[in-house]
Amino acid sequence: MRAFRGLSERINLKCFWRLLFNRHTATDGVSLQIQLNESPNNKVRKTIQKKRPFCSVVLRHFDHQYSEELGDLWPSARAVLLNPQSWQYGVMLNRFSTVTDITDSLLSLGFSSLLPQTKVSSLPHNGASTVSNSKYPEGQDTFSPHHISECSPEDFNLQPEAPFHALNQDPRSEPDLSLHHSSLQCYIHPRRLRFPSQAHRDGLLKQYYLLNAASLLPVLALQVRDEERVLDLCSAPGGKAVAIMQSATPALLCCNEPDPHRRDWLSKTLESFLPRSLNNRVIVSAQDGRSFGDSETGFYDKVLVDAPCSNDRSWLYSSSEQRGEQRLKDRATLPELQAQLLRSALSAVRRGGVVVYSTCTP
Repeated sequence: MRAFRGLSERINLKCFWRLLFNRHTATDGVSLQIQLNESPNNKVRKTIQKKRPFCSVVLRHFDHQYSEELGDLWPSARAVLLNPQSWQYGVMLNRFSTVTDITDSLLSLGFSSLLPQTKVSSLPHNGASTVSNSKYPEGQDTFSPHHISECSPEDFNLQPEAPFHALNQDPRSEPDLSLHHSSLQCYIHPRRLRFPSQAHRDGLLKQYYLLNAASLLPVLALQVRDEERVLDLCSAPGGKAVAIMQSATPALLCCNEPDPHRRDWLSKTLESFLPRSLNNRVIVSAQDGRSFGDSETGFYDKVLVDAPCSNDRSWLYSSSEQRGEQRLKDRATLPELQAQLLRSALSAVRRGGVVVYSTCTP
C-alpha cells in the first residue's frame, strides 16, 4: 500500500514551531547582514529594507479567501505575508566540503544547530557507483549534471550486489519517524541575521546553501535512506535535492525539471554542491512530471512532490493592478496541475514506498 502521509504524521515538528510565526527581536524592516572577512573578526551590518507597496487587488482576494479558510489564523499569516523580512534564514552545510571554518563563524555569531547531529553516513568517493550512467564524461573533478537524461531511469543498470534493503522490506512496516538519524546540518539565528551567499565557481564546491529553514520539512518527512531510489518530481532550483544528498546517499536521485531555464538553474545548483563521485547516482530529467506515473510505475522508494504553488507573497507585490488580476486568474489553474502531479507520484512510487507532497502556499 502506497504511503501518503501529512507532515505532522511523518516527523516530530516540535523543534519547528518557531519557524512558522517567528518572534523577531529586530525592528520591522531592518535586516542584519553578515560580512565575512579574511580575519576572524566578522562584522554584522544593519540595513534598512525599503517598504514595498503591495497590490490591493491581490490583498483583497487573500482577505476574502483566507479569512474563511484559516479563520483566526489569518491575521497572523497576513502579517507575515506583508513583512518580506519575516522568514527564518537557515544555513545548510555541505557535507561534501570542508566546513569547519564556517561552523566556527556561525557559532561565534550566535547561530545554533536546528537539528540534532549524528554520524554522517559514509560517502561514495572512491567505491564503485551503484547506478551506472554512461552519459557522464570521465576526468572531471566536480559533479557535472548538464547531460540531461531524457530516458527512463529503468534503463540504468543496478548492480545486483547493491544492498537494496529498502526494496525488500515489509511494505507494512512503519519507517523510523525520528529526526535523530538525519545527517543534515542546518544553522539558524534567533534574529533576522542573513549569512552571505557564496558565488558559483567552476570546479569548486560551495560550503553551504542558504534557504528558508522551514523548507527542510518535506525532506525530513521523506526520511531517505542509503541506497534507495528517490524522485524529486519538481526539483528546480535544487535546494531540496541538495538537502536529500546531505541526509543520505541514495542509489539514485532523479531530479526532474521540464522547464529549460529552471533546469539550467537546477544543474548549476547540483554542480555547486555535489562531487564528481556522485555523477552516477544523481541524474537530471526533463520529463513532464505528470508522465512519471505511466513511464516509471512503481520504480521509486521515495517521491517528493514540491508542487508548483501560487507564491502568494510574490504575487502580493505585483508591479501593477492589471498584472495582479492576471496572476489571480493563473492561480486558479494550479489545483488541477498539483493534483495531476500528486497522482503521478503515487503511481511512480513502489508498493510500501513513501510520497511526500508539499507546497509553500495553496
